[in-house]
Amino acid sequence: CLYRNTFKKREKTDLQLQIGFFSFFKGISVQASNTTQQKGSECLLTALDENGKVVSLVDEKVPSVLQGRSRFSRYYCPVCKELMIIKAGAIRIPHFAHRKNSACSSPLFEPESRRHLDGKRHLYQFFLKNRMKASLEYYLPSLKQRPDLFVRDNHSFAVEFQCSTVSPSAIQKRTEGYVSAGIAPIWIYGNLPERTGGNAFAMNDFLWALTRRQSEAGSHLLCYDPAREILFILYHITPSTPRKAFAHVRQFPLKSLKLPLFMNISDKPPFTAEQWQQAKQRWLERKVRFGNLTRDPFLKAVYEAGQNPFLLPHVCGVPVREMEDFSSHATEWQFFIWADCLLKLKAGQRLSLNYIHYRLRERVKSSELSMRILPGVPAINRGKAVEAYMDFLAEEGYVKKTGKNMYIMHKLWMAPKNTEEAQRRESVFYKRLSIPVYPEASAEKNTPCFFLWEQELLEEK
Repeated sequence: CLYRNTFKKREKTDLQLQIGFFSFFKGISVQASNTTQQKGSECLLTALDENGKVVSLVDEKVPSVLQGRSRFSRYYCPVCKELMIIKAGAIRIPHFAHRKNSACSSPLFEPESRRHLDGKRHLYQFFLKNRMKASLEYYLPSLKQRPDLFVRDNHSFAVEFQCSTVSPSAIQKRTEGYVSAGIAPIWIYGNLPERTGGNAFAMNDFLWALTRRQSEAGSHLLCYDPAREILFILYHITPSTPRKAFAHVRQFPLKSLKLPLFMNISDKPPFTAEQWQQAKQRWLERKVRFGNLTRDPFLKAVYEAGQNPFLLPHVCGVPVREMEDFSSHATEWQFFIWADCLLKLKAGQRLSLNYIHYRLRERVKSSELSMRILPGVPAINRGKAVEAYMDFLAEEGYVKKTGKNMYIMHKLWMAPKNTEEAQRRESVFYKRLSIPVYPEASAEKNTPCFFLWEQELLEEK
């Protein structure tokens, strides 16, 4: 397990993010507003002394000693080379800081809270305890990036302990930089996501951007709480709405954790079919109640197709693997497959997976659908949700798979006459629905490693 980030208890910067691409959706742009950097407030646990040697405060315990030493020694920022000062008080842990109104323009620094500083210190000591070579705030001049921790074993890891919210595009840029240099990036969120009940969690686009995907555990997120010194792993993360998700969670005290970390995972989904149906129904009711027919692309498309949002095919909005590729709700992108492709076919007519992707790309380009930015998932592993959905329809008998990426329409969908009939169909459907989960089979594969991710990167390339 490896990690990073910056958690700050300062004001959260407002970010405006337009997400519209990834993987097989080529040529679609992402735009994000720039954040304003606060000069002179950067906190570091390392600096350079007068001889250019790296000095660390991670093990310093007595503030008075630090303050006394700072009167006779000079310390400099490793990036801008400006003079830094030592701050050591009763509230925050000892750290280096730029002077007020510093001219350092490096985007590598952000104002830091004690939570972030403590988290970096704990993780640094954790890696040393596990006999790994770890460096705090190691500057990579070729990339002009400075991970919270740079860890070396047989491979190199950039650990980012991320506490504050940043744009997914910023995470993507840093991730791509590390990967281009042969460094495996490991992102760790500086808290446990808000629990909204049972196995349900709040999951915004920022948190999704920190996730990784593994064959056995699906999408998963590493989290660390410095106050409790506990590492959390959320796995089988499945979006129930654009901002909520179901997930299993495991926790490990950092002090007793050994590397490499292997973990037994559940072979059951983190939600029941009934819970999924209820979450879908709540989302749809809110969509209709608060949506605007002229501005909401989904509602507009439903009515333009002569459909009623409460009388849609009951197989619209079902959970399938890797559906987190879409930021839009499952009901939306699955309805567009029906509206653009399936409802126009007669029994016996053929349909290709490439054509379905093409029609969805058009919806994305026109901002009727949105895709998530998932920097931890290589492009080669994106776009499988659509195929998973078509395979599901084949199991339900609506289509037949006739070859690689080819389907034939088999059973036409008959619209219900009223909402009572629609609810009855859906109730029967969800009572027999089998929720897809990771892993597919055996107990031999249910102990994935959550540390040696560089192997996954090499395999995915």
